[in-house]
Amino acid sequence: MTDESDLVLVGTVRQLQSCLVEGGSVVTLVSIAPEQWLKGDGALVGLEPWVTLTIRGGVFGRYRLAGGTSPEFTVGERAVLFLRDEARQGIYPTQGFQSKLSVTADEIVAGSDLPLRDLWEVVRRASQGELSRGEDPLDSGLAIVESAFTTLAAKWDMSDVPVSVFINADDGRPAQLTAQEVQQASTSAFTSWEAVADSFIAFDGPNSTSRVSGADGCVSADGFNDTSWGISGGHGSNTLAVTISCFDTITDTLVDVDVEIDTDHVGGEWRVDGSGACASGLFDLETVLLHEYGHLIGLRSPVRRSLYTW
Repeated sequence: MTDESDLVLVGTVRQLQSCLVEGGSVVTLVSIAPEQWLKGDGALVGLEPWVTLTIRGGVFGRYRLAGGTSPEFTVGERAVLFLRDEARQGIYPTQGFQSKLSVTADEIVAGSDLPLRDLWEVVRRASQGELSRGEDPLDSGLAIVESAFTTLAAKWDMSDVPVSVFINADDGRPAQLTAQEVQQASTSAFTSWEAVADSFIAFDGPNSTSRVSGADGCVSADGFNDTSWGISGGHGSNTLAVTISCFDTITDTLVDVDVEIDTDHVGGEWRVDGSGACASGLFDLETVLLHEYGHLIGLRSPVRRSLYTW
């Protein structure tokens, strides 16, 4: 995260403000009061005394947009933040929820179990290329994945079942896969959820579409539930795919859910032939879609990942 970050800081969350932006998207502006710069210098880029993060997701009116891997923030909390600074995307967490490490009252950095002063030294060494992988306090040697689904965040209205789902298998598709293989991986993942015992969910599709994900729409959601290649918005190299869900907070029902699959970091590593096993450096498309479609039907894991507690 240090390598991919423009800024690393310790700061306190001062304000949260959700806003409606072009296309019906909802973002939350998170105002941070920095107290220490571990990498970069906010004064040089005009970021003092505030740093404002742009986080996809939030609540606007009756609608709530859950922004994939967006971290959760609480006014008054202290955290170590690893950030990217891009003209088009603004300032955002480099690796989503992994890029926010809460600082406890006794100055311990959650997730690393290091005192804050020791983490500062680790980041300094990493920024200078001196930190070996074995010395990385956040590197367990295992892939970082979400825990098992345990909660139902929201549901589809019964009138929407079977849920119409679509896939754009062509636009942005990695060259090593055919459109038919992509379609089949999606179909198999949806079928697996339909086959879960003691549940009621059914899908119409996945039907083919030429749409590229309208994932950011919520207040003006298009009502389609699309899977497509390419992740809109800033994201780090550890993100394989994201699910962006729009909820009606009055009825507690899903309105629109889109799944976006990464191509700019791992495009050449997608597989459908069973070779995408753990630690292989390759990624099985059906397995990843199986996970994302769990979010599509409203399931969430207990990991606090979004701007709001589900």
